[in-house]
Amino acid sequence: MPLAEVPNIVPALPEIFLALAAMALLMLGVFQKETGEARLQLA
Repeated sequence: MPLAEVPNIVPALPEIFLALAAMALLMLGVFQKETGEARLQLA
């Protein structure tokens, strides 16, 4: 009985990286303590 083949994910790695980076940035924005008004005053 042959083992199942492992799919080749190398072509999808750049897109996976971008998706994970976007999710990390969204989570950073959600969990930051300061309000949006304070961030606007610094600009």
